[in-house]
Order: sequence, then C-alpha cells, then structure tokens
Amino acid sequence: MENVKPWQIGIMVLAVIAVGYLVVKVGFGNSVQLPSKVHLADVSTGELFIFDISGKAKGYYPEKSPDTSQRVLMPVVKNDEGKWFISSHSLPALEDIDGEATAVINTSTGEINVDDSKSPRKFKK
Repeated sequence: MENVKPWQIGIMVLAVIAVGYLVVKVGFGNSVQLPSKVHLADVSTGELFIFDISGKAKGYYPEKSPDTSQRVLMPVVKNDEGKWFISSHSLPALEDIDGEATAVINTSTGEINVDDSKSPRKFKK
C-alpha cells in the first residue's frame, strides 16, 4: 500500500461506486408490468367486455360469457384504423366456441364486428 498513489485510490473508489450503482439499477430496477385486464368480444353478438386478469385470475379462450355460460368470448385488440381483431395467437381457439361466430367478419385475419358504441362491460372470475 506504500506505493499506491492518491489518484489510484480515487479510481478504485469510483469503480466501487459504479459497480454498486449497476447492481442497484439492474437488481432493483423497474420490473415488467403485466396487464391487469384484457378486452374480450362475444363472437356471436359483438358485445365488448373487459376481463379483469389481475391477481390469480387466468383466461382460457374461448372464455365463458357471464350471461350465457357459453364459451364465446375471445381476446381482441383494436388497430390504428379502429377495426377490432381477435388476437392472432388466439385465432385457433375459434374452433372451440359454442355456437356460431356471427360477429366474426374474417376467420383468417380475425377481424370482428365489435359494438364499441357503449362502454364495455366488466367482469371477473
């Protein structure tokens, strides 16, 4: 330690501070925020719902309608032009719905006629 110069000690202190900062930033930084709700549309009527998936609730699609208990609710997203589509990864589940998917415009693209003129109904399992 006799041959250590003051500027070398300064560099070591700065290195320790930098490593500490990185550990705090990476270890305790913002975590990924998962969505707490998802939009669902009734493929037979076009009615829009908001499904609360916070906590331990999980959605299995098609989801059961709170009105009829039929599996007709599919996750949907709205594009920039204002059109609604069934999520692409959920499209194969259209084969498992109960009844007819009369609100679906195109089964290959997932475009669906959604009635968003009124507020979506909320429901939770």
